[in-house]
Amino acid sequence: MKNKAFKIKSVVAIILALSVVLTVPVSAYAADTEQLGTVVKNEITAKISKNTDLRKQPYANSKSKLSLKKGKKIKVTSFKGDWLYVSVSSKGKTVKGYVDIDFVASSASYVLEKTSLKLESGSSEKLKTMNLKGKSVNSSVKWSSADKNVATVSSSGKVKGVGLGSTKIYATKSGKTYACNVSVSQAAPKVYYTYTVNKKTALYKDKKKKTKLTTIPKNSSVTFKEKAGKLTKVAFTSKKGEK
Repeated sequence: MKNKAFKIKSVVAIILALSVVLTVPVSAYAADTEQLGTVVKNEITAKISKNTDLRKQPYANSKSKLSLKKGKKIKVTSFKGDWLYVSVSSKGKTVKGYVDIDFVASSASYVLEKTSLKLESGSSEKLKTMNLKGKSVNSSVKWSSADKNVATVSSSGKVKGVGLGSTKIYATKSGKTYACNVSVSQAAPKVYYTYTVNKKTALYKDKKKKTKLTTIPKNSSVTFKEKAGKLTKVAFTSKKGEK
């Protein structure tokens, strides 16, 4: 019985030893080969330069959420006009709201003007990196897209929607990378309407009236395209086809 018990204990000891031996290399391998992703830091730390309030909305008469004393640390996320959207720690809680840029101490840090962007496929919009005084500082910025099938970005920060879905646009400046969440939706079709001309009207190729295409007869149906000053851009279908 003693020999049997000794054998069982020996087997258990061997199994435990093997489990330790097998486990250590796996953990070490996982740690050694861990790949760090892009470091994204949209929030930057700044200080309040003089007493002010944290506002619910970006204007002076907006409801105050919190009184901020000079020297109070804040985390700046983005801009909205002359206001910064920030988060503040107060009594163990994080309070978010707006602060006038004139009440924030200057620093060498930057933020993206927008941290989210909605585009239609085919449309584009330019992103800017801003300093804490609201000035555009797009120089020496490296731009990149997480998914070029959804949205691309030029070297100047112009983002273009090319496919449907969501992605991130990255701006790297002064060793820090900032991100903007971009969603691209299907472009809505342009809706036109038709009306009837009340008198015989000349149809020109352009606004300068240099090239006459045809004459639209009275009571003809035309499709409105857009208003261009005193002229109206229309589509007219004659017997020879659309003009």
